[in-house]
Amino acid sequence: MYLIDGDLYCLQLVNPLLGDDCKKQSPVGMKVDTETGKAEPLAFCYPESLCPAGDVPSLGIETAVSRCFNGKEFVYSFAFDDCLYVVSKDHRQVRKIPACSRYTGTVNLPESVPFDMVSATRMMCELPFYGDIVYDGYRKVYYRIAFPREELGRDENFSDLWQSGRSRFSVMVLDKDFRIRGETMLPENTYRSNLYYVTSKGLFISDSHFKNPDFNEDSLSFRKFVVEGAAGIEKEKETR
Repeated sequence: MYLIDGDLYCLQLVNPLLGDDCKKQSPVGMKVDTETGKAEPLAFCYPESLCPAGDVPSLGIETAVSRCFNGKEFVYSFAFDDCLYVVSKDHRQVRKIPACSRYTGTVNLPESVPFDMVSATRMMCELPFYGDIVYDGYRKVYYRIAFPREELGRDENFSDLWQSGRSRFSVMVLDKDFRIRGETMLPENTYRSNLYYVTSKGLFISDSHFKNPDFNEDSLSFRKFVVEGAAGIEKEKETR
């Protein structure tokens, strides 16, 4: 959530009460006036490409979305969309910008979904798609997390792997004009794609992945990464 000039900007889920066209008619967010309590939907809705016709089985992540705010505009990243959506603060002006990872290829919604929980969780850990979009205001760059296609063995603990942010992921670096400066694939089973923060010193990503040989359940550790030209991000070995 973002608190901007007294208004609280919140994400919201797809509203099934809107019927067959619920996804493309569902605003991605809402704005709440913190003085009056009045809430209103924002004009930007879920992209039509994420809205297949008919009632199809779902993994529950097909409309997953992440966003950041750069002080002027919101930037939205959807799990199964190669593009970023740069949206004005009032959400009435939208720019669609290609930002495809070199490791995922074109991402697509799953054609079929298994009904049992273990197989569905395994699919969530294997499909290529995008994770969070993060704005680094200190360096005026964006980080977009991307997950490559995986082929995992049956003996994996898929639930724990999902909770730890999957096995592998890359970090794309985009400049203030959304040009891709580089992309770095991080080593498997080492870092957590869902646990990070940004400071003036750099991007800190947790290495407390449950399959990391150095994993210690009694501590939460992070490694510092810095932007290094066309190479994307690079770990500073002495920082933990």
